[in-house]
Parts: sequence; structure tokens; C-alpha cells
Amino acid sequence: MLRALTFGQCAFETPVARIGPDSEIHFALLLSIVAAPPTGVTRDELVARIWPRSEPDDARHCLRQAMYRLRQLSVPVRMQSGSVVLSWSTTESDLHTLLHGALRRDDLVRLGGMPFLPSYVPMLGDPFGDWIESLRARVATRLRHALAEEVGATRSRGRFHDMGQVARALLALDPLNEVGTMG
Repeated sequence: MLRALTFGQCAFETPVARIGPDSEIHFALLLSIVAAPPTGVTRDELVARIWPRSEPDDARHCLRQAMYRLRQLSVPVRMQSGSVVLSWSTTESDLHTLLHGALRRDDLVRLGGMPFLPSYVPMLGDPFGDWIESLRARVATRLRHALAEEVGATRSRGRFHDMGQVARALLALDPLNEVGTMG
């Protein structure tokens, strides 16, 4: 079982290890895989993002070595048709569910009140730094939209106490949000 903690704290937990930002390559690789669609992320994308200054053959070797190490740490990761894929049946990730699924109201409220990847400042170069900034923007936008939709849904069901909770979470994320203010 892999547990991805990206809101409020930064770590990936397996039955045998906790992988944090101090394991720069492994953390970056796991974050890239968890944020990817269920079909995974291509090997070429990972190599270009994480090892941009390495020769292509060397970078692919580094990826193979990192994948081997992750499997040793009980991360359910595999190669499939040129992509790196997680076994989602044994992975728990609020980030992946937020980006590619649907969260329950309680989870939305909880995530709205926590920072995403707090104090994570990777030093892997511009391609990864640019990707992280893009991911942060994608997460904030998706969370704002999901919370705004939930404000409307709770209002239409007449669940005003729940609506207030969701609106407060939305305002914590975006203090000037019109939907949150009106909720």
C-alpha cells in the first residue's frame, strides 16, 4: 500500500519506508507518477523532467535504477507500454483523486484548509521547477472549482450548515472568491 501525502505535509508512505523531499529524486519521481493520469506518465517525460542535464542513455539508466529502488521500498510501480504506472488499487492519494476523480465533501473541506506541498522547493532544474509550478496552479484551480461546485450543491439541497463549511474552505483557499463570499 502506498499512501501519498501532499496536502499539509510532504511524504509518501509504504509499509517499509517514508519517502520525503529529502529523497529528492525518489520524491520527485513519485510525485510525477501520482499526479499523472491513471494511464501513467511516459518514460521520456520523466527523464526530461527529472534528469534534464543528463545524456539520454544515462537518464534512462537513472530512471531504471530509481524504479528498482522504489519497488524495493514496496511502491506498487511498473512499466507499461513505455509509461510508468502505479497500481491504483493499492495506492491512496488525495492529489490523484482531486485531479482525476471526485472527492467527497468532507475531503474537499479538509484539503481546502491545507497547503499543497508546503515548503517543498525542489532543486532539480527548470523543467521540474516549471512542472511543479504548473501542478500547483492546476491543483489550486481544480480545488477552487470543486469547492465552488460543492457550495452550489449543498445550497440546492438546503444543507446550509454544510454549505457554510464548504464556503469557509473555499475562502481559506481564495479569500476573494465570489461563490465563497455569497455562501
